[in-house]
Amino acid sequence: IQEIAEAILTELRTLIDYHNCRIHLLSEDRRTLVPIAFRGHLLEYQGETFDALLTEVGEGITGHVASTGQSLLLSNARDFEGAVQIAGTPDVDESVLAVPFRHGDRVTGTVFLSKLGVDQFDQDDLRLLEVLASNAAVALENARLLQEEREAAEISGALLYLSDVLSRARDTGSVLKEALASIPLMLGCAEAQAWIRDASRDMFRVVQQQGFDPETAGKMAALKIPAEVAETLILRVEEPFALDAEVVAGVLPEYQGLDPSNPR
Repeated sequence: IQEIAEAILTELRTLIDYHNCRIHLLSEDRRTLVPIAFRGHLLEYQGETFDALLTEVGEGITGHVASTGQSLLLSNARDFEGAVQIAGTPDVDESVLAVPFRHGDRVTGTVFLSKLGVDQFDQDDLRLLEVLASNAAVALENARLLQEEREAAEISGALLYLSDVLSRARDTGSVLKEALASIPLMLGCAEAQAWIRDASRDMFRVVQQQGFDPETAGKMAALKIPAEVAETLILRVEEPFALDAEVVAGVLPEYQGLDPSNPR
């Protein structure tokens, strides 16, 4: 998907003279537009970042196109009632072309072109971009399906391997070591840990970890978290659960065992 998006950025520049291009895909929840490729060729656009370009469906020009499924040709983005100023970029006059990616009757993303100045695009540019977006949407959808199949195959292989090694493991340490070694592949994470409550029931401590640098691993191995602190983070005991960034940031630094500015 990323390679296709980058190719679109490059090829579009040979067909339509633009100063900035943003390509968004709709997330699985169909509420968020995720920037998968963006490139500005002038200083006015250099402040754009991934976080700044994350967009809700219905928000701004990009979100409007995603929610309505209709293309927009704007002489000046300032004239669009729902336009949103991207953080880190100057307020300038710019012409805009914004077109949805469609797969069947579903909108799957958007492509957004802008150029400094008023009336820099015309109907021919719009028609050309719509044709390109139609072809690109098919390529992106095919790539997404292939990527999902590949990831599913990798996870299935990892689960099969894990099942095999666990059937031969004879102690808790071996089971946890093999399980944690497989988790990064299956979940796409960089680090994993297993914690247990000690016999006194007063503390939680790390019994196995994977992916941490030696210094951090040493700190975490020496760390003991009081049960009353750890229990505030355990949302349930029967099912898996996730802690969002806000909750994690609220953990006292002395119990993180890490740089407070980079909590895990």
